[in-house]
Amino acid sequence: MINPDLLEHYKKHGWVHIPNIIPDEYLAIAKEKGLPLVKWAQDRIGTPTEAGPPKHDFHVGCAGAYESELMRIYTSRFSYDLAKGILGTSSMFLFNDQMVYKMPNDDLEFAAHYDNQYGAENKSGDMHTVNISWILDDFTKENGALSLKSLDDDQWTTVFPKAGDIIAINGNCHHQSGKNNSDKPRGLYACVYSEGQINLANYYTSPFLLEETTKQKIYTLVNDIVTQQYSNFREYFDAFFKIHDIDRILELGTSNGGLTYHLATKYSLPVLTVDINTSSIARKVFNVARILKGDHSNLAVIDYLTKNFINKPGKLLILCDGGDKPHNFSTFAGLAREGDIIAVHDYFETREEWEKQNVWGWVECTKEDISDTIKECNLEETDSYMRQIAWSFWEKTSEKVANPTFSSYI
Repeated sequence: MINPDLLEHYKKHGWVHIPNIIPDEYLAIAKEKGLPLVKWAQDRIGTPTEAGPPKHDFHVGCAGAYESELMRIYTSRFSYDLAKGILGTSSMFLFNDQMVYKMPNDDLEFAAHYDNQYGAENKSGDMHTVNISWILDDFTKENGALSLKSLDDDQWTTVFPKAGDIIAINGNCHHQSGKNNSDKPRGLYACVYSEGQINLANYYTSPFLLEETTKQKIYTLVNDIVTQQYSNFREYFDAFFKIHDIDRILELGTSNGGLTYHLATKYSLPVLTVDINTSSIARKVFNVARILKGDHSNLAVIDYLTKNFINKPGKLLILCDGGDKPHNFSTFAGLAREGDIIAVHDYFETREEWEKQNVWGWVECTKEDISDTIKECNLEETDSYMRQIAWSFWEKTSEKVANPTFSSYI
C-alpha cells in the first residue's frame, strides 16, 4: 500500500506525501458528503454535537457519525491497509475522521500545532497516532497551502498536493495552513488512527477491525475444538482484553468448549463454564478451565455461582451463550456488581436488522428482549464493535453518567 521509500520518509520526517492513491469512488464520496456536512455544522456552531468535540465548530469532528458513507470509507479495507502500514502495529484504534473545508475568502487558518497536543492522555505523544489527510481539492498558495515541520531537522516544507493525494502526518509533527483567498472551497478529510485507545470527549474509541461480509459457517475451530463464533472472533476478543482488565470469566453455555479453551489459554484467566450437558465438551478443555455441570437457570446453581464466583474480588466478565439468553442476561445482570461486564451472544439490535444481513444465521436476543433489564440494572453498552460478531457487551454502573468534555481536537 505504501512503498518503502515513502514509509522511510514518514519515519524520518514525521510526514509523507503519497500521490494519487485515493480510489476514485472514495474520493467522490468524500467530496459529495463533506462540503454539505461542513455547511450544516457551521449553521450550528456552538450547539452540542452527537460525536467528537462537545460543540459544533467550523469543521466536523467524527464526520462518519453523521454520514454513514464517510464512516464506510474511514473504516474501509483501503484505509485499514494504509493505516496499518504506516503505524506498523498489530492493533489499531479509530479516533477521528474530521472534515475540514476552508470556504472562499474566509479567515480560517491553522497556526503551527501538532495533533497530539489535543489528545488528552496522549499529550506526551508516546502513543503513535497518524493523521491520514485525504486531499479533496488541489492545494495552492492562494487557497491555504499546508506546511510541515520535519521531526528530523526541524525544517519546514510547504506542499501542494492534488485531489486524490494523501498527506500522512505523525501526531507529533507540527503543521500549519493559511487562509483560503480563492473563490472556491478547499477541502481536506483528516482520518486519524492510533496504536492505542485515546479517550477524549466523544471521539471514537473502538478498535479498527474489518467486518466480515461473507456468510459464516456453523462453526470455527479452536485447536481442533468446535466453537460457534465468527471466523475472526479472536481479533475482536483480543481488542476487548487489550482495553479491559478482567480478573475472571463466567461462561453460561459451553457447547464443545472452543470459546472456553481460547479464553482460558490466550488470556490466562480463571474461566468457569456452566452447561447442563458436558458430554460434548472436548477433553482438553477440562485441563484449562473449571467446568460445572448444571442448569444456569436453576436457583441452586445460581446461588452457588453467586457465592463462589460472582462475589469474588475483581472485575468479572459474564458471557451468556446458552439456553434462554435474554433470561440468563436478565438474571445475571442483576447479580453482577458495579464495574462488571455482561455480554450476550447471537445478538442483533432488532430482528429486522438480522433479516437484512446474510452473514450470521442466528438471532437469539434483541434490544427489545433486554430493554427492561438495561434500565433496571443501570447497564451502559460498551465495546459496540463486538456487535460485528453478534455479541453485545454491557457494563454495570451505579448510575447513568454523562460523557466527559475536553478541549476540541483540531
